[in-house]
Amino acid sequence: MSGIRCRSGSGARKRVRIMLVAMILVVLTGIVLLNILAIRHARAMLCFTAGGERTSKPEALSVWQRMRVLATGINLPRPVASRLPSELGLAYEERTIPCTNGIRLAAWYIPAEGAGTLSILFHGYGAEKSGLLPEAALFHKVGCSVLLVDFRGSGGSSESYTTVGIAEADDVAEAVAYARANLPHSKMVLFGQSMGGAAI
Repeated sequence: MSGIRCRSGSGARKRVRIMLVAMILVVLTGIVLLNILAIRHARAMLCFTAGGERTSKPEALSVWQRMRVLATGINLPRPVASRLPSELGLAYEERTIPCTNGIRLAAWYIPAEGAGTLSILFHGYGAEKSGLLPEAALFHKVGCSVLLVDFRGSGGSSESYTTVGIAEADDVAEAVAYARANLPHSKMVLFGQSMGGAAI
């Protein structure tokens, strides 16, 4: 009897090892899938689509719609102007700001007679310059000339993406340089809404 060994414990150890490997594989697969999902959501939030309706706010979605958005990401169509300054009685000029990196920014210049101050307005995320027309009208009413600028990817500007304020800071610098060279005023005011404020 002294030469016989019992091996019943090795089978249990093998099963535990297999279960451990399976659990690690399940966890790793979950991490990979979550990262793929995060990448899809980030892309959906940063790249404008060619059309379709913008995804509604979560509280306005049904459970099924929320699950679909969770799986596919939001739809963020390229923002386009919904109205013109002339609809508020403001005379304006369309301007194009050529940037040093090849991007073209669309802008509206609303001159005020005898204005010493130029107010440059920058919109928020997922918006465009016409959303700032009420503010532009107020600046104009107090005697300022106004330049409303579309960030890259928005309105009439080139590109089809946003960086939520990071590269848009370059757009602000380009707009300011353009204004200094082409729209001389003694003072300049920069006004930004949401992402526009962060870019300033």
